[in-house]
Amino acid sequence: MTLDVKLDSVYVNPEPITITEAMKNAARDFAEKMTGTGQSIEYYREKRNAMKSDKDTYTAKLAEQLGDLFMQTQCSFPAAKLDWSIWVGTEKGWVPDLQYPPGLPHGHVKSTTRQWGGDYSWSFQFGDKTPGGTDRLFYLVDGFDRERFFRERHSPNHGTTAAPDFIVFVRLETAPDPRAGWVMAVVRWRTIIERVPFVDPTLPYLKGLKLYVNNNDIIKALNAARE
Repeated sequence: MTLDVKLDSVYVNPEPITITEAMKNAARDFAEKMTGTGQSIEYYREKRNAMKSDKDTYTAKLAEQLGDLFMQTQCSFPAAKLDWSIWVGTEKGWVPDLQYPPGLPHGHVKSTTRQWGGDYSWSFQFGDKTPGGTDRLFYLVDGFDRERFFRERHSPNHGTTAAPDFIVFVRLETAPDPRAGWVMAVVRWRTIIERVPFVDPTLPYLKGLKLYVNNNDIIKALNAARE
């Protein structure tokens, strides 16, 4: 597999990116609308055991804006179209976080604020408490078989995909209202699927609902691919 210079990169000592007040205001306004009565914040509480979904929505939107800025300034991408749609009740949108014009791959932003077991990790939704709810990224894997994928989740090889989508892995400052964030890696989904193992969540109530990738595993995978 040939690595892409822009879309298969890890940043060992990344520079912090300042979170502006405009970013905070946009993320806060979105989170407040999502937590209104009958809005899709209930989706996370009902189906995903998400206990702090309003905070998670806020930080996710901060991370998406940082990812968009990074792709513009460091990877020469145009400004992305971000998804600010408000979904009602238990509806859920699955459009990419960073949407680009035809001819460019779409981006998906994953964020984290803390280390678990001495390493940063990012979650992918693999299911709900009721059937369904698997992140649409998994359905981009050729011949995706959910049960088989879950059984073999710890393997570094999960098949392949022709989809050009990429993931921006963001770490936010650990604070109630983060002031900065760091892009730790930008990696094609194909590279993740072909070379990075998934790990189970540390918290028992999230097992079966989420799968994680660790920063060190991403670094090892890209280093091995370059040898």
